[in-house]
Amino acid sequence: DEMDCKLFMDFDMAVLGRPWLQYEVYSQQIRHEYSHVSEALYCAARGAFLTSTATDSGSKIFATDIFRNEREKQAAENAAQEAEVLRAKLDSCSFLARIGARIALRLKALASANTCWSKLTGLSAVGLLAGSAIAAAPVHVMFGVGIPVSAAAGYLAVQLGTSTYIRQPLPTTPEPESGLALIAGSFNPPHQGHLEMVRYLSARYERVHAIIGVNPSKKYDVSPYERQELFRAMLKEVGLRNVDVIVVWSYIWKHAQQHGAKVMYRGLRSFRKDGASEKCLELQNISGQLLLGRVRPIPTAYIQADPRFSMVSSTLIRERLKRGDSIAELVPGGCASMVQRCYAEKMA
Repeated sequence: DEMDCKLFMDFDMAVLGRPWLQYEVYSQQIRHEYSHVSEALYCAARGAFLTSTATDSGSKIFATDIFRNEREKQAAENAAQEAEVLRAKLDSCSFLARIGARIALRLKALASANTCWSKLTGLSAVGLLAGSAIAAAPVHVMFGVGIPVSAAAGYLAVQLGTSTYIRQPLPTTPEPESGLALIAGSFNPPHQGHLEMVRYLSARYERVHAIIGVNPSKKYDVSPYERQELFRAMLKEVGLRNVDVIVVWSYIWKHAQQHGAKVMYRGLRSFRKDGASEKCLELQNISGQLLLGRVRPIPTAYIQADPRFSMVSSTLIRERLKRGDSIAELVPGGCASMVQRCYAEKMA
């Protein structure tokens, strides 16, 4: 009943009303969970939320009287104290980092407030850039750069700072969303870790394109079309019928725009290992869509690798094949010999 739901929520948030030293450990765990977010942006965003929580007398943290009587006061004090700590940390960040964080938050609020307006005008990219110019006005005024530059800087800041990161355990969805999602990689070769991410997207979306991106300047021992056949065989073995494997020689974002994709996904073992290179790629995708395509960028999102396969990589498979070792646990069982024949011959 309703009381059960309220108690469930209060039990879940009970940590907020613990003594400060215990709450401080919890706040450090939260920071670790969002380690991929820059220090300035984290301090600014969480600090604003905590300040609002601590000072909003008209809103209660807990839903039931028993938790309000026992923990409400302590929870508000903890929120206020952590907000002060974060404010001090934000002050210690560089000037440019603080400006970038404030721009990102202003743009996020602007985008949320004007979602309907953007859809109605049909000038999404232009509207967002105009909004970015307004929100990034401090950069324009203080550094004397042009309005388009400040607009682009602001837009990139909010996009790079607010992209979605889906963590393990991956959430379940009762019904697939309509539309198309993309996941791109070299898949050289595809393996169990890739398949688990594609399995999640297959359950979440009506259609999925697994894109094998090709860099014309690189030489591959196994052609993208051979990898395409390997991937298709694996998908067939695990029963994922709404996933198409497509080789793309051009920009991935062009394929996404042409086919009306909702999101472009990338797999990550962890932000610590892969975050920097992936953010650079995201920056290129956003810039390309804005400057070359002159379209509203399709967002990039990240999926954390299944812990069972976090040590699995295409490089590991190729190294095992060179040594003549088994790869049976790294790819679907029925495809292991196919992968071995394809790669062992080329790398011999």
